[in-house]
Amino acid sequence: MPEASTDRVIVFDTSLRDGEQAPGASMDLEQKLRVARALQALGVDVLEAGFPAASPGDYEAVAAVARQVEGPIVCALARANREDIDRVTEALRPAGRKRCHVFLATSPIHREFKLGLSTTEVVRRAVEAIRHARQSFDDVEYSAEDAARTEPDFLCEVVEKVIEAGATTVNIPDTDHFQLRTGIRTQELCAASRAVAKASGFAVARNKAVVGQNAFAHEAGIHQHGMMANALTYEIMRPDDVGFESSQLVLGKHSGRHLLRHRLEQLGYRLDDVRFERAFVEVKKLADHKKELHDGDVEAVVAGVLHGVAVGQWELLGVSTASGAGGLATAAVTLRGRDGKEVRDAACAQSPLEAVFRSIERITGTAARVRDYQVGGVDGESEVRIEVQHRDRTYSGTAQAADVLVGIARAFVEVVNRIDASGRSRRELAESEART
Repeated sequence: MPEASTDRVIVFDTSLRDGEQAPGASMDLEQKLRVARALQALGVDVLEAGFPAASPGDYEAVAAVARQVEGPIVCALARANREDIDRVTEALRPAGRKRCHVFLATSPIHREFKLGLSTTEVVRRAVEAIRHARQSFDDVEYSAEDAARTEPDFLCEVVEKVIEAGATTVNIPDTDHFQLRTGIRTQELCAASRAVAKASGFAVARNKAVVGQNAFAHEAGIHQHGMMANALTYEIMRPDDVGFESSQLVLGKHSGRHLLRHRLEQLGYRLDDVRFERAFVEVKKLADHKKELHDGDVEAVVAGVLHGVAVGQWELLGVSTASGAGGLATAAVTLRGRDGKEVRDAACAQSPLEAVFRSIERITGTAARVRDYQVGGVDGESEVRIEVQHRDRTYSGTAQAADVLVGIARAFVEVVNRIDASGRSRRELAESEART
């Protein structure tokens, strides 16, 4: 640690862990490394690189930061169990300076609805976790999740016990709230915010407090588990208090088994434990490459894992576009089917992008509406993410290419393949239900 002094504040940065678990903010390995190097240059003291147990991709990203970033203490998160702590130990093994960050909730609402533990059991589990972590780490942090809603005497007891067990840093998260009376009709806050955004031309940031899209959205599996048991575990107000319709549980790489099983049941799939675990592994792999997964994406995974339906009906071989003086654009697209045959088509539309979509739709026989797309990237490579609506399902696709239009076309073909697999899975489900 930096030399202690009365005016020295230790900066613990969790952009790559707590920040990244915000819906839509997940990063792949290269993105995490770029941010980690920026934080290194910034001079942060402790860099929390991620949650290795969350997904294979997050484990690899934490390990890469541990290998390649020198200077800050590299930290990783673990729940208060041996499996998570061992995962942190392996991921951080290459780091010169490292810390294991163990957390366990302490508040009454978390003990009752999320953990199902008594105060005695919480203390025992926290102490055992710290002792286990100290076998591999000299630097161990303990966080009492939801500390501000914990009984003060019990919080003091937990803190004393984990320090005795070897915790070198204790975090007391303040997630409580204060209520003051005003004459504001808070149910109108979202409507007022949208009105200002429309009039000013400044969009409301997704992570804006209270009125942003993420204000009542949750991707972290631990949060989702708590929300499914009792919304008050992670929301200090109800969505309708400020004008939102409802909370949103986003399926992404940080999500856990509880949400996936719930989502599958909503879609009509009842899987035994073995098949569910296979689906869970495949969902995690897919989520490592996407910001979030939609129902159509999940159904495509079910198709591939449970019914042997391979995603990959079509492959993009080429695309070219041209814009004419008359305002119409043309696109020529070449796809290769699973049978190896190449199929070409050309289409006209009001824009080159629309013409590309129309050509792909005509070749594949799948009509879908692109709801949104985003383009980013570095070093000459465009990274494209698209969101597509097909009937009552939403799908997402990603691709990289030097040319933006080629990247968008690749992402759209990926979605078309997923729609095809999802459709076959749903037909098999309907046939199975008809037989029973």
